[in-house]
Amino acid sequence: MVLATSILLPLYLYPTQGAWTWATNAIAAYPSLAFTVIVNPESGPGNLNGYPEDEYISGITNLTKHDNVKLLGYVDTQYMAKSTSEVDQEVETYKYWSTYTKANIAVDGIFFDDAVNEWTSDSSSYMTTIAENAHALNLTVHFNPGTIADPEFFTIADKVVMIEDDYPAYSSKKGDSLKKIANTQQEQSSVIIYDFSGSQSQQANTVNSIVASGVSEVYITTVEYTSQSKMWTQFVAAVNSAVGN
Repeated sequence: MVLATSILLPLYLYPTQGAWTWATNAIAAYPSLAFTVIVNPESGPGNLNGYPEDEYISGITNLTKHDNVKLLGYVDTQYMAKSTSEVDQEVETYKYWSTYTKANIAVDGIFFDDAVNEWTSDSSSYMTTIAENAHALNLTVHFNPGTIADPEFFTIADKVVMIEDDYPAYSSKKGDSLKKIANTQQEQSSVIIYDFSGSQSQQANTVNSIVASGVSEVYITTVEYTSQSKMWTQFVAAVNSAVGN
């Protein structure tokens, strides 16, 4: 059975020349493996209603030329402290990138970070508003509460990061976190593990268990999100093997 889990890559380091080569090399080396890459110029798109800096244009172009890449733009919701109008402006700026004619820097969706995980009268209104605006612009919606979210969020989002843990916390739960993701939510769920300190075989075993659970996206890194994981190449190979490529 071929499983559809993709790699969710928060590519938050600045794209100086060669800084993203490790990522684009892996994307090119595994054309049958799907990569969902999050770009984050300035905790958001940067200049509102404008294009990103030349370095980002060059870096993004090297991503979008690959058919196995989906590109997400980063937006920090600040747990609803940022107004919906401010969020919408950032989303609309990412959409504006699609009008750039010299290269393909269009995003496919939005990664809403610091998202709430409890469905209340306030959160339902706020999160529905920003999700509907993104969907109206033909952008996919990815929420990152980083913890188990109420099921209602799956009705307005395309993907939800249900686990974002450091490796010691994740491993101490012995897989219990995965079991909290309902069967009906697995195909829309993502798992991120940072500060991975295990061996190559432990990383492969962790990948295998996550992929076997049926979740949609996974990322494991020995660091956080502004540099390359020391076990990046092994991680990509492990995911490629686990999905049956």
